[in-house]
Amino acid sequence: MITRTYYKNKKGQTGFIELNGLTLRSGLDSDIQIETFTDQNDIGIAFNGLIMKMVQNGFEFDRVETEETAEDIAAKTVDGVLLQDNQFIVDFNDPKSLQNTLENHYTNFFQYIEAIEGKGIFYGQVKDGKFVPHTVVSGDNELDFYLAAVKHESLRPLINELLTKIITNNTDEKTNMRDDSMPVGAVAAFVNAYNDKKYLVTYRRLQDSIIYLNRHKARFDFDGQKGNHIPQLLTKWGFDDNDEYAFTFLAAQLINIDNPNQAKETAYILNELGLAEKLKSREYLEKLYIAIAERAAHIFNQNDVEKRAGGEYLYVALNALGITCNKKDAYMVCYLMDDIRHYPSLAQLLAGNINEDDDFTPIEGVYDEENCDDDDDDWADDGYDDDEEEDENEWEDDDDEDDK
Repeated sequence: MITRTYYKNKKGQTGFIELNGLTLRSGLDSDIQIETFTDQNDIGIAFNGLIMKMVQNGFEFDRVETEETAEDIAAKTVDGVLLQDNQFIVDFNDPKSLQNTLENHYTNFFQYIEAIEGKGIFYGQVKDGKFVPHTVVSGDNELDFYLAAVKHESLRPLINELLTKIITNNTDEKTNMRDDSMPVGAVAAFVNAYNDKKYLVTYRRLQDSIIYLNRHKARFDFDGQKGNHIPQLLTKWGFDDNDEYAFTFLAAQLINIDNPNQAKETAYILNELGLAEKLKSREYLEKLYIAIAERAAHIFNQNDVEKRAGGEYLYVALNALGITCNKKDAYMVCYLMDDIRHYPSLAQLLAGNINEDDDFTPIEGVYDEENCDDDDDDWADDGYDDDEEEDENEWEDDDDEDDK
């Protein structure tokens, strides 16, 4: 498969990266670089380095074009059966087969996304002259695959690196969807987080990369028919305010951008999962308020949310928890967080009539985006190290105005 990924910058320049087997072509306009590698690991490292270079020099993802070769057709033909792009041969009982499939998804990432988007993904084997998906045990063929993979601790970092690539590929304009209710990567993120709480961070990041959160219906399936990721993760890991992974994950569920179901979801967490009992402790409530405010500051800044809109999101989130305040005071909390990083205590918020000239003592945040990050990079051991030292910038953006 020949894959050409195009990028554009503000000056109208177009850069591209082309993968053709073990040959990598890249460049800007007529300045073309060609390099041939000996294995997929090396070309994967080089490919990731070129993507980073594009982004660092002001280029944004534009589009992907693919071209199937005779070798591709031959590779997809198993025992005389030509597989569809979203069909993969894998043995759920063989760790090496599971690893090879994960590495295939990572290395041929854009083909993987294009193959499954809107169509789903199927894992199986060839029997009697046709592709046969594995018998579904969990109710979802993809879920069965990741349940098999996550049993092997060595494969969890590989799943996490694939998810990181998926998260990066979700853009401000588009979330890659497996089907109408499940974003690409959501199943993998759930299984990894359910088996190791440090991967709650990745699930949260995937959630943050989904532009319209209500499209991810499976994260909160109140009927329990499909998905229901968030309730399962919160039930598994709890609400301990001394556990940074669990508490940060909880705060991330209690305030989101453009989530029409925020109040309903919070009510579910309170009443069905038992958070209401925890909130009887004033100390816990105060700590959760701070975590939500810090979470709001993070997602609002990350997504460039206007302060007034941010105030409305915060208002809905706090009132759903029983923290009664008016929109004006919630707006002022957002304004002060963004402006001076000092904001009202819970007592001041409940008292109301907040004024920006009031004296606010700095509050020690408990929502620590940096310290909660998963710094494991075990994929690098298999040759997929995204942290290669940068060469001189090939696509230097010399527009000084853009860099100011």
